[in-house]
Amino acid sequence: MESILHSSAASLLILAVQAAVVWAFWSLRRAFVRQEEFQEQLQRQSRYENAVSRRLLTLEQQVRQVPGEKRLNQLHSELAGLRGDIMALNARISGLDHLLSRLERSLERQEERLRPLPARNAREAI
Repeated sequence: MESILHSSAASLLILAVQAAVVWAFWSLRRAFVRQEEFQEQLQRQSRYENAVSRRLLTLEQQVRQVPGEKRLNQLHSELAGLRGDIMALNARISGLDHLLSRLERSLERQEERLRPLPARNAREAI
């Protein structure tokens, strides 16, 4: 009877060891990444890095085209000069507008003088 106990104890021990080995392999499988998943992750990471690199190159090219502080100051002073020129042109145009209105008034007076009177037209028609 003792040999049966030893054999069932031994088989239980072997079963426990096998369960521990299976559990260890299962744990290792979950602890490490599969090759396919790793390759997929590498491809995703590579696509992401390429996209970021393209965006960075685009931004660098655009930043190169942005004028510097010296050029911005020049543009500011040119705009200030243009503003003064525009104000002078506005003053001149308003003066010309005033002269034009005076000319219009005098032309209207001359047209009124040259227009025949309605009573005269009625007498001439008879």
